[in-house]
Amino acid sequence: MSEPFPGQPSDPRLVVIKSSGGGGLGDSIRTLVAGIDYAVRSDRWLHVDWSDGLYGPIGENVFPSLFELQDLPYLASLSGQLGRSDVHPPAWQGHLDLSMKELWGRQFTSWDRQQARGHFSFDQQDDSLPQGVLVMWDFDSFFARSQAFAKARSLLHRHLQPAAAIRAEVDHFLAEQGNDGPLVGLHIRHSREALAGGKGVASDLLLRKARQLASENPRTRFLICTDNADKLEEFQQLLPRTVVRPKPLPPAGEAIHLVDFGPSALAKTRDALIEMLLLARCDALIYPAQSSFSLCSALWSDLPPQHLHPVAATPTGRSERVLRPIRAAVHRLRRALP
Repeated sequence: MSEPFPGQPSDPRLVVIKSSGGGGLGDSIRTLVAGIDYAVRSDRWLHVDWSDGLYGPIGENVFPSLFELQDLPYLASLSGQLGRSDVHPPAWQGHLDLSMKELWGRQFTSWDRQQARGHFSFDQQDDSLPQGVLVMWDFDSFFARSQAFAKARSLLHRHLQPAAAIRAEVDHFLAEQGNDGPLVGLHIRHSREALAGGKGVASDLLLRKARQLASENPRTRFLICTDNADKLEEFQQLLPRTVVRPKPLPPAGEAIHLVDFGPSALAKTRDALIEMLLLARCDALIYPAQSSFSLCSALWSDLPPQHLHPVAATPTGRSERVLRPIRAAVHRLRRALP
């Protein structure tokens, strides 16, 4: 939990970061990075509101139980700010207590990211906005900048620390694995949501890169982090040495953060954050290039570029549609063999 910052004024100049209501943990951490950047540049306090039920119980702001902010003035509660009249964008005037999902749902019925950004996020490229309370939910302009990766990595390492209990779980798991060869993090996204958004990558492309690294050092181990039980089993069979942190997985094709399959929202968020940090502690990373989750692992790591292996997605064409059932049949045959 972030420590109270001394000298809090009654009406601080403030950046309020809202969860988008539908994005995964990686998207929200990228938004945190963009918000931290703006708060530092414009000398503002920061408040993070993750109380919409996506990452924990509805109405409970779970951000302080997951992260600690450092060297940055943090406002723990918005309760004293709800009546302020200097709020921007205007849509949030009188509605600071609402979630992005609630407020958006009162005004729109179909999602348009550009429209939602213009309506519910302030212009993060304008350092001179006069309003006292600025609200945001997106990260788009920050990560469109040149050198965004280096800047984001610096901000993340300096200002955002996972909670002590989360760090302890990461340390304990890695200690249990020992040091029996290099550990390569392998992130596999295979939900319909990820594939539709271009954040997934064909399995054979990830496997090709993994086998290349394994051929360079036969002692290489692969820490597999995924949202798909079938893909987990497939890669465990296809790669020689694998490490997996046990966790519940959703029905095939479902996104972990968007479906109820047993674990609480907070438990799923903790699992996601722990895996993100485990990937960051590996000796190399293989990951879908467009995945925000993977990007955050890369940002939190200290790995040089040559140890980061983002794999670009390729369009699903006729050849992939032909090969997919063949691969599935071969996989079933392998499972049936003694």
